[in-house]
Amino acid sequence: MEQLELQTPTWCKWLRKSVSLWAGILMAASPAWAAQISITGNGQLTINAPGQIQIGTTSFIPKDSALLVAGSTLSQDSANLVGLGALAVGNTVPNYQLSVSSAQVYPPVIIADAGGDTTGGDTTTDTDTTTDTDTTTDTDTTTDTDTTTDTDTDTTTDTDTGVAVGTVITEGEEVSLEGGATVVVSGGKASIKAGDSVIQLDVPTGAKVEVAAGGAVVVKLELPGGNKAEQTANQDGTKVSSFTTADGKTTKITSLPGTTTKFNPDGSSESIATSGDVTQKLAIDADGKMTAEVGSGETSTKASLPAGTEALPKASGAATLKSPMTTADGGTVIVGTGINKSGEAVIKIPSIGNAKPVVLPKTKPPATVTISGSTINIITALPGTDASARSTASQHDGNFVGRTNAKEVLIYPGDNATFGFKRDLASAAGETDVTLESGSASIDYGGQSGTMNDLTAYSVSNDAIELSLLKASNYVSIPAKISLSDADLEIDFDGVHSVWIYNNSTGKWGAYSPDSGITTKLSDSSIAAISGGIQEGSGIFVYSAADREIAIGDGRDFSIKNALSAGGTPASGWHLLSVGNQGDSVGGIASLSANISAVWVSSGSSWGVYSNDPDTQEAITNEGFTLLESSYKMPSTSAIWVHVVDSSSSQSSRVATPPSN
Repeated sequence: MEQLELQTPTWCKWLRKSVSLWAGILMAASPAWAAQISITGNGQLTINAPGQIQIGTTSFIPKDSALLVAGSTLSQDSANLVGLGALAVGNTVPNYQLSVSSAQVYPPVIIADAGGDTTGGDTTTDTDTTTDTDTTTDTDTTTDTDTTTDTDTDTTTDTDTGVAVGTVITEGEEVSLEGGATVVVSGGKASIKAGDSVIQLDVPTGAKVEVAAGGAVVVKLELPGGNKAEQTANQDGTKVSSFTTADGKTTKITSLPGTTTKFNPDGSSESIATSGDVTQKLAIDADGKMTAEVGSGETSTKASLPAGTEALPKASGAATLKSPMTTADGGTVIVGTGINKSGEAVIKIPSIGNAKPVVLPKTKPPATVTISGSTINIITALPGTDASARSTASQHDGNFVGRTNAKEVLIYPGDNATFGFKRDLASAAGETDVTLESGSASIDYGGQSGTMNDLTAYSVSNDAIELSLLKASNYVSIPAKISLSDADLEIDFDGVHSVWIYNNSTGKWGAYSPDSGITTKLSDSSIAAISGGIQEGSGIFVYSAADREIAIGDGRDFSIKNALSAGGTPASGWHLLSVGNQGDSVGGIASLSANISAVWVSSGSSWGVYSNDPDTQEAITNEGFTLLESSYKMPSTSAIWVHVVDSSSSQSSRVATPPSN
């Protein structure tokens, strides 16, 4: 038999052999790389010493040097280098970007900033600047907001150290601040002039105005009963409103520039921001409790939250809220409420004891959320088919609200129906009670169908789907019939570096990042933004700056095998897909069509591959890849690549490999 040659692009080979090395390279970019790097020779990278990389004749030192081994040499004669996109001979690599390709720029190009501060603004680790002789390309310093430990001699933004922190500013007095700004207190306002901008704070009767660290100004109120309230303005336009109760609970709102704020004599405060037709209202009352409302007109969700809550608004109008709650043993956990720009709220409860994390059903505005003590109460409508159509409609039209004895619980709302969801963290049952609050509805519960009774509480579990992300690259999927909107991505993937999906029809990647700086870099690299969210059945590539857990709300059972079978053979090319929670095997996928040439399955930092073709199986083994058994059951939260060939083409003797990333 003719010896088969297994054609594998560099990314697959090195993914197997050099994952830790590439993690160091991808996360190394920092302002210290300001000089341009030109690739010479055959594109060879040489590790000269621990922590030092040489490309051609240029050396540089990445942040994560512990992952690099002295004496290693990595070279590739073709146009691509693993993880670096198309690092071809003659290409130029500018600051913040590892490679430039005329055809396609893949995810790791932008991943360069993910070592910690994804804005590239923290230069505290840049202690060795002796090798950085060419700084002509380092023109972007606008995001470097932390200069307190910056050893760079350029201090033009700090021309005046200002008066000491804690200095009291009296009525009519003009005081110089750190950074060259000034502040004047007059007519119940503290006006900070920083450049061409004027930032104002309310100064209620009885309040004291002081200079704070970093050239900020703080207005302080001492209140009856030992309570305290403050509002601080920073020179970048952000404001922080806080209320601290006598027992030490601090409620805080961090407002973005351009937000309208109020600070009242009783210590209450308000923060109002708009983004398009979305209005975001955050307020702290005179007892330190918080209210939050996000949405447009009637399509908003309102939340009432306990003292100790912290609000982090987003530029889109969305907000994430973190509230302390009491558990059965008297302890405290922090529960997250995310209200997206569409006015939909999702509440996430962390793991308590041995229990799994919980994500409650997403609200449909108008809705209300109340968190107090150990209980969460939600009143909301649900989308979906009218109850009158239930007998003829597919069960896919039902709203998934949880499980009982592992079986799906589905609700079919009637006209004007609203529902209650109550969760008590002090309850030993560890379940959510679902009730019909108004209108009519039918329900599938525990395998039985019937009409909901407004006197009955239906208990369900809402265990979260957990996506375990490692620092660097992750191929994951949501094993349920769930689609995530653009608004959902901002809440569910808050804090990650970037999220990517692959478009089979265009052969290109789309990406989303919660970080505006990274979003700009994606756009500058001609990488399309994800539009329309992530659809049911899609696999996902996530780059994370650190190990982290992502909790997603559960949904209806999903089988990728059934989905592919029902939809017919997919178009030729590569498909990045979800797996589902039904224990599908690789052999089951490959057997659906003779045109499915191979199935690649991610598992942490490695891949396994399966093909029905015996010659291809032999080639896979000869090349040293993991050949999966036909019966291998794919992990539910993994993503898979399915390669489909044209029906008019004969099966190739070479194994095709997934698109680079």
